[in-house]
Amino acid sequence: MHCTSEFQFTKTADKANHSRWCSSNPKLVEYKNNPNLTVAVRQSKDKKYGAKKDFCVTCAKCNKDFTVSERELQFPKKKKYFCSVKCGHSHEITKEQRRQISSTLTGLPYADPIAVTKNCIHCNKPFTYIKHYTKRDKEICSTACTKRANNKAKQVGQPTTIKSYRADCAFKFSLNDYPEEFNFTLIETYGWYKPKNKGDNLTGVSRDHAVSVRYGLDNNLPAAHLAHPANCVLMQHGKNVSKGTANSITYEELLNKISEWDKKYTPQST
Repeated sequence: MHCTSEFQFTKTADKANHSRWCSSNPKLVEYKNNPNLTVAVRQSKDKKYGAKKDFCVTCAKCNKDFTVSERELQFPKKKKYFCSVKCGHSHEITKEQRRQISSTLTGLPYADPIAVTKNCIHCNKPFTYIKHYTKRDKEICSTACTKRANNKAKQVGQPTTIKSYRADCAFKFSLNDYPEEFNFTLIETYGWYKPKNKGDNLTGVSRDHAVSVRYGLDNNLPAAHLAHPANCVLMQHGKNVSKGTANSITYEELLNKISEWDKKYTPQST
């Protein structure tokens, strides 16, 4: 053996095979560049699995016939064949798969989408959309109405869509500026929340609005109040998602917190 790794071989051939192809073997380059050895390996696979042949298969998505090259004794290697990456990625996801995905990404049980009918907040016409349990409610019926609503909001200086209002309510302060006000131990324990494709820390901490953005929009509250540090609460993202649009304090309580906060942190003029 050429390396110090420990293995339990059941066959002498397995031990010899590892010894030959071990990355610590000084003769490994010679083996790889030996044409006779390459031929011997191919012949061994031909004998064990059969020679490579072309087989005609049907795409499970678009029913198109195409050819795959596989060894005779191993065909078929797959239960389903797809003619392209596009077809392979477009197959239907079962409910069981959706439940597993939902549990992994959100920690919430999967629920079937439902059809919801409501009136557009801009044109007041009824419209129907498919509501997914993890997605927010739609308020406007179309892209055209969204553009008109945004233009109207800019003219009067008041956002009317949840998207623009949420942007105005975003927290723009640094937690380090108020070390006495926030529980940094929570961050040290769980870290910051990161989605599956950007770090994968689903149990991490995120910022939450004590008085929710949804409540602020429905009641025409100033965005500056909701974006105030006094309205910020640190909690694990799963609890944040479960809280949804509910308030953890009343608006009156928030106004009192803002008043006390500003007295504490606003420099007194002399």
